Amino acid sequence: MNNKTKNQKTHQDTQTSKQLCSVLEKPMFFIQFIIAIATLLTLGVIAYQMVIQSRAWVTVKKAEYDEVQIGKKPTATLLFINSGNSPALNLTVHSNIKIGEPTVPSKFPALQQGQEPSSGVIGPDSEFFNYFTAGDVITAKQFKDINQGITRIIVFGRVEYDDIFTFHHTTEFCLINHVGSNTFDICTKKNTIN
Repeated sequence: MNNKTKNQKTHQDTQTSKQLCSVLEKPMFFIQFIIAIATLLTLGVIAYQMVIQSRAWVTVKKAEYDEVQIGKKPTATLLFINSGNSPALNLTVHSNIKIGEPTVPSKFPALQQGQEPSSGVIGPDSEFFNYFTAGDVITAKQFKDINQGITRIIVFGRVEYDDIFTFHHTTEFCLINHVGSNTFDICTKKNTIN
């Protein structure tokens, strides 16, 4: 084979290689694009799981009220817990007590005048108490109705806090007194966490 024929053959091989590369280039780009998207989605899921596992989770652990007495304001004690793995920052508790019907109202009244919310920081796996008192004293009729389950003591409120990732969270709670004891049961609604 002479030099001219060799050069033509080499040129043809080069052209064929270029065409083959051109044909394969588009699918390869598409495959790489799909792999890049899948990688980004996977990283997003991993980051989300890290946040969920590491963030603060503040909830009511236990709630009790003092013995109900005629002429006295009912007082409740709530024990909150941060069951998360990081501190709850800028934590504020807003709470109230309502004496009334044994059903949970669709809309709760606002905090009583002059009642200041608690605020602070709670570390991971830590607990704190919140004490608060109703605005009105218990009447003789309310005392009788509470003991018979006709009227109930309802404790409700919300806890607001930030996590270490600067996301803002709210826990709403509603508890209704358990007839015959000084403990509370969870209301059938108005208990949320985000």
